[in-house]
Amino acid sequence: MAVFSERDLSKSLYELWILAGKSLASDPGSARQTVTPMLTRLPKPGPAALRARYYVLKNLSHGSTPEWFEVPWPRWGRQIELVPLGERALAEGDVGASEALFRELETMGRSPGGHPVVLVDALVGLGDVERTRDNTGAASDMYDEAERVARENGMGLGRLRALVPWLFLQRRGRSAEELMHVVDLCEELARGLDDAMYLANTYLVRAEILTANGDLAGAVEATDRAAELFGDHPVALPGLYVRLADAFRMAEDPDGLRRSVLKALETLRRVDQPTERAAALDLLATGRLLAGQWDSARVAAAASAAVAHQVGDGRGVAYANMTLSQIERKAHNLEAALDAREAATRYFDGREDSLGSLAYCLTEKSEVLEALGRRDDAAADVRGALTALESLRCVQSRPSAQQEYRRRFAQIYRRGLRMACRIRDPVLFVSVFEGLWGRRLVGLTTGAGPRLGDDAILRTHLLAQAKTADNSLAEADGSPTQRLLGRTALRSALPGMIEDGTGTAIASLSTPYDHALAKTHLDGVPPGTAALLLAPVPERPLRYFALLVDADGEACCDEYAMPEEVRSALNDWRSQPLLDHLDSLGPLTNLLPEQLDRLPEGTPLLIVPLEELWPLPWAAIPLGNGDVLGARFPLRICPSLALAAAMRERPTGWPRETRKWVGPNVQAQLLDGVSGERCESASAALAMLLDGQLGQDLIIVAHGVPLQALGHFLDLGEGLLLTPFEAMRAKPGGRVALISCWSAFVPEEQSGDPLTVATILQARGAASVLATSDELSDDPIGAHFVDSLLEAGQTMDWSHALRATILANIGFPEFRGRLRRWAPIRVLGAW
Repeated sequence: MAVFSERDLSKSLYELWILAGKSLASDPGSARQTVTPMLTRLPKPGPAALRARYYVLKNLSHGSTPEWFEVPWPRWGRQIELVPLGERALAEGDVGASEALFRELETMGRSPGGHPVVLVDALVGLGDVERTRDNTGAASDMYDEAERVARENGMGLGRLRALVPWLFLQRRGRSAEELMHVVDLCEELARGLDDAMYLANTYLVRAEILTANGDLAGAVEATDRAAELFGDHPVALPGLYVRLADAFRMAEDPDGLRRSVLKALETLRRVDQPTERAAALDLLATGRLLAGQWDSARVAAAASAAVAHQVGDGRGVAYANMTLSQIERKAHNLEAALDAREAATRYFDGREDSLGSLAYCLTEKSEVLEALGRRDDAAADVRGALTALESLRCVQSRPSAQQEYRRRFAQIYRRGLRMACRIRDPVLFVSVFEGLWGRRLVGLTTGAGPRLGDDAILRTHLLAQAKTADNSLAEADGSPTQRLLGRTALRSALPGMIEDGTGTAIASLSTPYDHALAKTHLDGVPPGTAALLLAPVPERPLRYFALLVDADGEACCDEYAMPEEVRSALNDWRSQPLLDHLDSLGPLTNLLPEQLDRLPEGTPLLIVPLEELWPLPWAAIPLGNGDVLGARFPLRICPSLALAAAMRERPTGWPRETRKWVGPNVQAQLLDGVSGERCESASAALAMLLDGQLGQDLIIVAHGVPLQALGHFLDLGEGLLLTPFEAMRAKPGGRVALISCWSAFVPEEQSGDPLTVATILQARGAASVLATSDELSDDPIGAHFVDSLLEAGQTMDWSHALRATILANIGFPEFRGRLRRWAPIRVLGAW
């Protein structure tokens, strides 16, 4: 192929451009056949504007308008040169000149007869201008419009040019799951165009997202693949090595960090990229800090700030100040550390795209303030960090994305709880604790519940029916729906459809915790009762946090080591829940703070256990001398203190009547000795559950079935199934007992606080819920325990009834040696 200069290539493309317009005007169907053979004689252009037009000609479509190609040669030349001129001005820091050049191009693109490729070039350039100014909202709008115009006109390269910078812009404020869908699209587009440079850029974006999400091995692999594609491309290499260095920083690998930073600085001698230079110097400062070289680290951080300031890179200045603050803190120059941290905070504060950075900044600042003895200011900054983080987390549109932010920002929660323990601030502890697991259940306490369409509810029932048919011994030909679709097809297709149909509504239940309520919620623990709040330390598997409010209202909080035998017991319990004998739970005694021993026996105790501690059989935890926690104290379990506060506001003291329902497929003859009128049908029991009357207690005995995508469901019999999604519409009027397996916990992993039938009914208005956290034996001895408990509950609350029943039976080997007969049972509620 002949060697073309850039001008010759531009002239050749222009001639084909004019020919394409004439062909479209005379015979649109043959235009591509006319142009393509001539186009194959030309090399693929390097400059973005020429390459964009090359692909327009290569993919000439019937929808193209002939007038788009009627452009005079001088106008063509100006449109082509404006793109590199604008990019060069931006690289040199002359943002105003760059904007003027791209605005000129935009005017051409929006004028009558202007080809969409011109508008896409202009909008991408203007997006870059606004991104340099750190106007992320305006930049995002520009990229969005550019992508839309390119997509509507079949311009794959235009979509890539808009989507790749959009990804870099959005990587701080959107979930990895959402971003990865766009990365996959970009990779597909780049491969379709056989464009190595854009394919390499998609790997760089992928590396950044993986780094932020903690997958450092994946990030390094993606960066290596980008390096292979970039080769010795000088413009691309600095950014490549900066991102690789950042991955090593996250991995706390000083050697890898140092190597990558030095390569970045070496390549920056050949190209002028001030933003990348500032980032490389900042990472160099971090590497020197890790090596204990504080003076040289300080010099590198100052140099980073100076370079960023020179080109108006406010974000780069803020990052340099964050690093400088860390350096001064390590050097014990606390006032200097505070000044640098405050400078960074001022930049991030109020920027919607920087909430994560603001949370980190305030967390670090709180620790400096605490070291200076300013405890109240430290606590205020912890709350500010949580507000920023929870605002970012709660706005995510899928529960899985919200849980991703819980993982990604685990250290914000960990450091906040540690601060509360260090400064002995139980109210601050509650502020951090309440946001840790998620706040969907609290969101269910008001209103009519999430807006779940009938189609979404139908899909949940179809999936549950498919599982029920699998479990049935007499499924024969299956239902008409199953015969039509096939249970295999149902099981494979419906989970994704359910997530699509319910995810946004479920995620919308979460709102940031109102820190002004923390003291009210803590003080709301009634006198004469106690409360124990427990949470695993995020990212520290051998530690946990606890706060205890004693019967006199005194609160204390601390961080505790979790002995290895406790961790082993937790792991054993997760892999084979409720081992045969009570002694298997012995190590879990170490989870109880020693202050609990000082509580008077019989003190009503509220336990709020988060995350992996939620499903533990709290009533069965041994205390020594044959005693168990549920025999010493009447217990109530709640997934959050805010939900407990909401439950205390519900009406009490109403005359009670009891209705009961035993599913026809339950083997044991339960409830024979329990007073109360039986419901005439499963549908009557379900109707009472969904729209109950005040003081109306309902006891349901049914099979509970774990199921991915739903968590679980209850098989009420007579073809009626109760899923968590349908329970979200419920209005129970009194107490509810769900005697089934897995009613308050499911073994399937959930994205946040537990959305089970029992906990949802707890949130939706039940006075209390008798539920289970595991499989419950339905043999005669287990049935006797349940009957005794429910009969005792006719004259006392269920927590005291559970304690009395445990006390009456705990001495028998049949109970101590077969935990599934009673240990899964718990009372969900609040004192």
